[in-house]
Amino acid sequence: MKKRIMCAVIASAMIAAASMSAVVYADDTQVSAGETAAKLTRGVWAAYGEDKITDYYIFEDETHGHTAKPENGLGLPFSIEQSDDGSAVFHFASADNNTPAEIAYVDEGVFNVTLTGEDGESVTYRFELLPDEDPDTFMKDASEALLTPGVYAAYISPEKNDVYDMLDTYFVFTSETGGYTNAPIMGIGIPFGVEQNGTNAVFHMAAADDNTPAAILPIGDGSYLLTLNYSDGSSTIYRLVKTENADTENFSGASSYYGLFETTDEGIQLYNANTEFKFLLGTPRADETGLEINYAMPLLEGFDIDFIFTTADKNFATYNVSYNGTIDNDTIFFDLEDLLKGAGIDGENVASFTVKNNGNGTIVQLGFLTERHNSAKINLVSDTADSDANEQNPATGANDIFAAGALAAVAVLTVLASRKRK
Repeated sequence: MKKRIMCAVIASAMIAAASMSAVVYADDTQVSAGETAAKLTRGVWAAYGEDKITDYYIFEDETHGHTAKPENGLGLPFSIEQSDDGSAVFHFASADNNTPAEIAYVDEGVFNVTLTGEDGESVTYRFELLPDEDPDTFMKDASEALLTPGVYAAYISPEKNDVYDMLDTYFVFTSETGGYTNAPIMGIGIPFGVEQNGTNAVFHMAAADDNTPAAILPIGDGSYLLTLNYSDGSSTIYRLVKTENADTENFSGASSYYGLFETTDEGIQLYNANTEFKFLLGTPRADETGLEINYAMPLLEGFDIDFIFTTADKNFATYNVSYNGTIDNDTIFFDLEDLLKGAGIDGENVASFTVKNNGNGTIVQLGFLTERHNSAKINLVSDTADSDANEQNPATGANDIFAAGALAAVAVLTVLASRKRK
């Protein structure tokens, strides 16, 4: 994921909800002579604009705090410098942000606070202290977090056509308030913090003073659309799919590349396959990149798998690999380059890649690996077989077909003739 660190939040963003003209709610009563001007102290303050609460200001002490929207609890951290004469400077979300303020006493627990944005426009709010609210526990109208601990595969839409099918990164939530990203293959990422409130959130990518607003939209089947809105006006939309049984403390995309495939009527399918293949084959360990198929249990009667490559012009070739003996390991590994060679293609023009399970057993997980594991590795022939041909491995013989385990039977390799998809 491309790292974007949010710039200092401009003051006008904090006051945009109210009219840009100054609003007077009460006479600015001056503190009587000899008294020290009162300041905004620790506590929860309701900020009214035009007699409606626009924000809550939660002061942890006289110098620090955060805001919270009444409708969803979202807000920004701030620090503040207050003077005895009523002048102050807020620093919203960043020390680089400087928002001048004038604080005028109105009544006990009531102040007028005038904020001036970078454009010179000022807005006055009526701050009222909520004496029964504890700033350590206050959260008005908060909703439960939607993104719970776990590993989420994050897909983007490379063609910007609302088809989110290309895996870009992983979001690893170690808790509802933080985690880290992790890039497929290389395993590189950044830590993040997050405040969630239902469909709204604020991410802090790599730094606590980065504040990236986000929208979380449930789209069914446990998936979500996550929209990150950056300070430069750009945004990124991800489709998040939660993986099962992932170790959030130790997860790394450097070894596994799961979550890519979708179950369809035709089989387990990978869209935008040409981009994925080019990415995988271009890694430093391309010679060790392959497709791992995990079955629910050992295969007592072998397997029969169709690998179907569909090109952008609707042509497709099916490459079949079958084995009739017993495999006591429930994992089979296929070299990606050998699969492409077996089908007679280079992956450049592949629109989708489908794995169809024709034989015994149930596939429970399927994805790409970039390092070999101790599994029954199928060493496919490098030379492409003739169309409609069924033949044994002509190059090495049966004993070398399987790299792990001594298996007596021979794999049958079939390449069906390319034909037009209807």
